[in-house]
Amino acid sequence: MASTERLYELWMLYCNKKDPDYLKLWLEIFISSYEKCLDVDFEKPATRLDEVPPVMSLLPDNILQVLRHQLLQCVQKVSDGLEEEQQILSLLLVKFLIVICRNLSNVEEIGTCSYINHVITMTTLYIQQLKSKTKEKELADQTPAEEFVRHALTFCESLYDPYRNWRHRASGGLVSAVEKSRQKYKAAPLTVEFVPFFYQCFQESEHLKESLKCCLLHLFGAIVAGGQRNALQAISPATVEVLMRLLADCDFIEDKDPDDINRKAELTLKCLTEVVQMLLSSSSDQRQVEISTILENYFKLLNSDPTALPVKTKSRQWENRFITLQIQMLNTITEMFHCSDRPVLQAIFLNSNCFEHLIRLLQNSKLVVNARCKAADKSEKDLANKILTEMNEDQVFQGRLDCLAVSTIKALTTVMLKSPAAKEVFKERIGYTHLYEVLKSLGQPSRELLKELMNMAVEGDHTSVGILGISNVQPLMLLIQWLPDLDSHDLQIFISDWLKRICSLNRQSRNTCVNASMVLRILESLNFHTCLHRTCAENLISLLGSLGSQSLSTGELLQLIRLLRTEDPKEAHPYVVLVMRAILGMARKQGLDSALQYFDLSPSMAGISVPTIQRWPGYAFSFYAWLCLDQDQQGSGLFSKGGKRKQLYSFFTASGTGFEAFLTSSGVLVVAVCTKKEYVTVMLPDHCFCDSLWHSIAVVHVPGKRPFGQSLVYIYVNGQQKLSAPLKFPTMNEPFNSCCIGSAGHRTTTPPPSQIPDPPFSLPTTPGRASLGAILSSPSWGGLLPGKPESVTKLISAGTQDSEWGSPTSLEGQLGSVLVFHEALQPAQVKALYLAGPNCISLLKAQESELAEMPSKLLLYYTPKACKNPICLDLSPNLLHGRLTGNKVVNWDIKDMINCIGGLNILFPLLEQITHLTGAERSEADAAAAENITPELLTPSDGDWVVLPSSRASEARLETNFVATFLLMIKHFIQRHPINQENLIHSHGVATLGALLQKLPSSMVDVNVLVAVQLLIEQVNQEKNTVLLQQMYQCLLLDFRIWNQGDFPFRIGHIQYLSTIIKDSRKLFRRKYGVQFVLDAIRLYYGTHSKENDLCLDDVKTIRASLCGLIKYFISKGVVQEEVQCILGYIAAIGDEEQL
Repeated sequence: MASTERLYELWMLYCNKKDPDYLKLWLEIFISSYEKCLDVDFEKPATRLDEVPPVMSLLPDNILQVLRHQLLQCVQKVSDGLEEEQQILSLLLVKFLIVICRNLSNVEEIGTCSYINHVITMTTLYIQQLKSKTKEKELADQTPAEEFVRHALTFCESLYDPYRNWRHRASGGLVSAVEKSRQKYKAAPLTVEFVPFFYQCFQESEHLKESLKCCLLHLFGAIVAGGQRNALQAISPATVEVLMRLLADCDFIEDKDPDDINRKAELTLKCLTEVVQMLLSSSSDQRQVEISTILENYFKLLNSDPTALPVKTKSRQWENRFITLQIQMLNTITEMFHCSDRPVLQAIFLNSNCFEHLIRLLQNSKLVVNARCKAADKSEKDLANKILTEMNEDQVFQGRLDCLAVSTIKALTTVMLKSPAAKEVFKERIGYTHLYEVLKSLGQPSRELLKELMNMAVEGDHTSVGILGISNVQPLMLLIQWLPDLDSHDLQIFISDWLKRICSLNRQSRNTCVNASMVLRILESLNFHTCLHRTCAENLISLLGSLGSQSLSTGELLQLIRLLRTEDPKEAHPYVVLVMRAILGMARKQGLDSALQYFDLSPSMAGISVPTIQRWPGYAFSFYAWLCLDQDQQGSGLFSKGGKRKQLYSFFTASGTGFEAFLTSSGVLVVAVCTKKEYVTVMLPDHCFCDSLWHSIAVVHVPGKRPFGQSLVYIYVNGQQKLSAPLKFPTMNEPFNSCCIGSAGHRTTTPPPSQIPDPPFSLPTTPGRASLGAILSSPSWGGLLPGKPESVTKLISAGTQDSEWGSPTSLEGQLGSVLVFHEALQPAQVKALYLAGPNCISLLKAQESELAEMPSKLLLYYTPKACKNPICLDLSPNLLHGRLTGNKVVNWDIKDMINCIGGLNILFPLLEQITHLTGAERSEADAAAAENITPELLTPSDGDWVVLPSSRASEARLETNFVATFLLMIKHFIQRHPINQENLIHSHGVATLGALLQKLPSSMVDVNVLVAVQLLIEQVNQEKNTVLLQQMYQCLLLDFRIWNQGDFPFRIGHIQYLSTIIKDSRKLFRRKYGVQFVLDAIRLYYGTHSKENDLCLDDVKTIRASLCGLIKYFISKGVVQEEVQCILGYIAAIGDEEQL
């Protein structure tokens, strides 16, 4: 209160006496009350005011006229030099203006006055003094001039960026568009004198303090950030030229503080970022400068040729500073893309040939390295005294170059982010092969560079495996190609382990890698096995197995087999065991059936458009297809209102009536019928399809048989009926001219509320029988489905489905073969279609009675194998050829492909190589196998004879033995594959297998081999292939030359299993492998003087007793003359009392 009275008193004294001292005193007291409002330091964030200055109406009435008069006097005298008192007064006047403008309601009034022009005039004169380098200047104190300039620039900031948006951004904060829209007060209109002032300040400014240059840059940034109107006025060819010159000057200043230079470069780049983003949000008629012009100069500076500069400027300090500037400029590109209209900016960057400029930058950095190497060679004699210093400098310089490469890759990633078009442009103009050659020419990569390539592949943080999938597969191909050339084994292991995890993450990741021919790239790298660390090779082969289980072509399989060739036939390839396990993983098919060929409808605009159906041939509607959906991270709830509905099919007439089915974001199937007034849906709530598994879905609409009969819908999943419910049937007498499968082709426009009819009145469901009216009008038939929620059936007004269920999009998944019928499918027919599987391509030629009638009911039939982009051939007689938007994928099963390169016999050399493994190689392979087996799968007690059921867990335990692994591989190749079974029969494959097993060293024959043979024979038995089964018995199970190599538990286990098999088929074995066969086996292998036996006498007796038990079993239920003769002949011949 006292200060207010004092101010009033001083103002009255000034008005009466016109003494400037009273005005100065009044200003000092007023400013001291609001000292925090000055906030002159641009580097500090804007301070929060405890007390807001008063509005102009609370100040003396003639205050503005007084200020204008005093400022004008100062302007008139400043050119001749102000006296100390006048300097103090001018500074107080500017401080007062700053304080007043901190009350944002005063900004507009102050901005319309001439203060800003007077202040700019004085500031220009002061800066001219500060730029000159004279003896008088060196002797004079420049502090008052500097202080006035800083306050004058802060006053300009208060006018043109009242909310301090620039300071928030410069300090790392973020001002969102919503925040900006809430800013009530606008910036003052920019004076026309600003652009000439800004341009003049930087002319011949080499002697101007760097801190003042930074203040000027802060002011420019504040004007651009303060409002679009002022920004577009300030962004002119002159100001852009200044910014570019400032960036260029940062390279050549040798006598300045590096920190000041770096700060100036950072501010200049932030200003350019703000300029680009502001221009992007404006229209072309408002802009004085185009973004493309800025980028042209930007890339020209970025790619300045350092080798063309004079030798005296090319000091090592300068080189480091130049690379630092390039890194800052590259990082600024990333900042520029933090904008609202990213696709437009991407297009501008592409038109500016950004990819070529960025690759040239990497090539130029290689030139710098070469230039340094040449200089080092010339001055080799002088290096003796400086060797430690030079080595340290070289390490720092190489680190800078690594950072430059990392920033370049980051910039490339930014430009291509979430833009398939940009990725295609990069592939066409540059290519990843060229990128690899350029990066490789820079020398051994750093870990950071490799990580940045990983980030490019996932377009995010590479450590987020499981959250981010593969967005760009080409960098992964590059990394695989680079692996053999990496000197660091740690980097090899690091890269290969990450590749294995990201590429095997899920089915979608595997598909992406397979379609990019990653398998061939892996095989090319594995050919350089001498350069790869063992763990790296294991990771690559494990990845190979994962991708091969998805798809493996003939050429890829051939290259895989060729990989294992060795110059010495008696030498084992170091990868033979790893590859064999990988092939086993490819052949082993776990879980349900999966489609080998399908339509990939993942993009939002993908789908199949069906031509117009002029006349519906039948009376009903049936749809059948196989589909697979991945989990939608954003889907929640059953209805997902306001989200999207993934279209399975839609068949609509011109009037908007027809059939539709879609899946919600949470994976729930909804079947709908649209009439002219109503949109009725039936939901299948208890089944989620977003589980990454293949499902067959059948939807059958059946109209009522009588005039008032009830129309029904039947929904089948995997051949089983899951739901039947009443559902209206649309009229079928109009042409269906909007027909799509898996596509969002039919989009409904929600009419105004006045045009939407009220939904039909619905009565509450009551127990017991429902009336016909209730059935026809009720939006819920939950009572028809006991235990189901009431919302299974829903009725809304036609035209409101987008707002109720979400806007339509593509299936966003994979779709197998599609069949549409104009008649109703019967349950047995749906079951037969399901049992035929997703890979059956001859459904119309099937011999089953259930499928025989289908061709006459078929409206259209699309299958991926009958699709040549973009035309989907209709295999039905109606020839309704569709048009595909998306991709078709055709995968290959290794079980089929192996017959294209020679059949199963080409695998037998693997078994032969196993026998040549050295002890060290076996130990390495054993260690690798142990890592993949969990403790619960290990043998409970060594040496026990255990018969395990055929399951993945039991097989994992058997894979510790290489021979057992090979036998399991054969088992899975013939599983449910008649062609491979016949191939094994006609090529004498079983006999070959038996001969190879006889050559095994005894150390490789253990109980695991016996269990693997058991599983192989059981599989053949399940396939009901008697010819192959007999060969297995003859060449494997009953060939004692194989089983005579193991220890006692192994041999007795074999005889126990043999006894079990014989007891199951006594007549068969007695006829072909009866008494004489068993006696011959005893005589050859377990006789007293047998050379084939290395067991102790007690063990031999036990085995003989077991075999004699088989003879006893054969003759216990009747004996024939030949068997008696065999026994008597054996007794007469052996002459061994022990056996008798």
